[in-house]
Amino acid sequence: MKINTICQFCSAGCAIELNVNEDVSCSALSASGVINPDGFICNRAITGYQNIYNTERITNPLLKTSMGFKSISFDEAFLLIEEHLQEEESCANAFFAGARLSNEELYLIQKIARAGVVTNNLNSFHYLGRGTGYLQNTKANIPINEILDTRVVYMIGDTLPTTSPYAWHIIQKAKREAGVKVVWVSPSGVGTISEIADEIVSVHSIYSFLKLVNHYLIERGKADSFFTDEICLDFSTYKIKLLSEDMGGHLRQADVLNLDIKLFLDSFLAAGKVVVVYTEEELSGNTCREVHNLAMLTGKMGKYADGIVAIKEAVNSQGLIDMGIHPQYGQGAVDVEDHDFLTKAQETWGIEKLPEKGCSDFEAVLNNVPKNLFIFGEDPIGDAVIHKALINKYIANTEFKVVQDFYMTSTAQMADLVMPSAYLFETGGTYTNTQKIIQQVSQQLPSNMGKTSFDQLSTIAQRLGLSEMKSPIEAMFESIAMFPAGCTQKRPRFVYTDVDDDNRIFRHGADGLKVFL
Repeated sequence: MKINTICQFCSAGCAIELNVNEDVSCSALSASGVINPDGFICNRAITGYQNIYNTERITNPLLKTSMGFKSISFDEAFLLIEEHLQEEESCANAFFAGARLSNEELYLIQKIARAGVVTNNLNSFHYLGRGTGYLQNTKANIPINEILDTRVVYMIGDTLPTTSPYAWHIIQKAKREAGVKVVWVSPSGVGTISEIADEIVSVHSIYSFLKLVNHYLIERGKADSFFTDEICLDFSTYKIKLLSEDMGGHLRQADVLNLDIKLFLDSFLAAGKVVVVYTEEELSGNTCREVHNLAMLTGKMGKYADGIVAIKEAVNSQGLIDMGIHPQYGQGAVDVEDHDFLTKAQETWGIEKLPEKGCSDFEAVLNNVPKNLFIFGEDPIGDAVIHKALINKYIANTEFKVVQDFYMTSTAQMADLVMPSAYLFETGGTYTNTQKIIQQVSQQLPSNMGKTSFDQLSTIAQRLGLSEMKSPIEAMFESIAMFPAGCTQKRPRFVYTDVDDDNRIFRHGADGLKVFL
């Protein structure tokens, strides 16, 4: 059986074809799609989908007992969830959703938390503790394929080849077929990128290097004044704050000289069309903001083959933002206290008011242990690279823990109730890639678990008194009604940063499924 789907192992959104052999094996093949018209496929897809029919895959609810986990019915599982939610105050519940879930699943989790349980304790381990610098990160993205028509690609950081094999494929193609120059700004100067880089700019701190570059542009009067003054917002405030900074510390942190900054900018400004490419996996939120500030200072935003390509870490990282998986922002990254968002919630969800804002600070969240904890599609224990003891304590001290996943991850093993998870082609739905392109996949393979991930969420929502949601398509249409009325491109805004908020806590965006890569 052949299945057409979207690869879920990075944020590019490549189309692939799966060859399924009688529920025994699965192989991923290349396919031509909106993102990859050349049929590109990488080793991530080829390797990752071999495990669809892993014998350890969870296919029914599992309840922890003194003798280990035992299989129970979905009705029993839903009753347990309902009872625990009814026993506690709204603020005693916490929800986490991962970037592997479809937009429709994410939307239902938002609706369950905000309208059903009435709490804004709604987060994703994927972005937890990493600030707000990523929320608008892809807003100014140009299409990846425009790299083929630029003159110079500036690769910021070392991780692109593994984070986004498709973007790396396009850069190599641009170099090989169009003679595009590649400049690599790197903390290491060692790796695959060195094989094609025409120039390597070695820096110790990318954040400090970008601060120095932006400071030099303003101080020397080299910024694009029309763009900064007429197109962008808040330039004056940004300028005053940045010029008041002592750059000595940044020179030491970046380990560069003023001459290095001058030479870099002379080349950057003389290049004409340039594309700056970087990954969220490597750059902190505030470093991403400084890339955007650089683009605005030089007028390289919103132009063909002349701008930014920000690469998100997981297949639906953008969906987390769009579908309101954040304690302070709702649908479309709108503040939860926004009047228009409240009005739409009242009309669509049938509620009178929204709960108070939640907290997104890492330590504050983990020090506020809930009674009931729900984790959908994430493995924070297995993927933590720092603070593992604190994360373990947070989950262990929760009285009732529900985890939905494909396999018995390290996090699932700590749960009181484990629910099975479905692939996109088993349930149907959409992903939003790093370019904010939404792609739909239809249900093509009947699930052998009785209820798909979407069906489970829909049932939980109904038990909480919310309207019935029969299909992912119905959920998508309802979610569209929740987006802000003015969901159009707004003027770019300068944002001053005073510290590098690098705090990457989880590898793989906390997606336990990537253990198979």
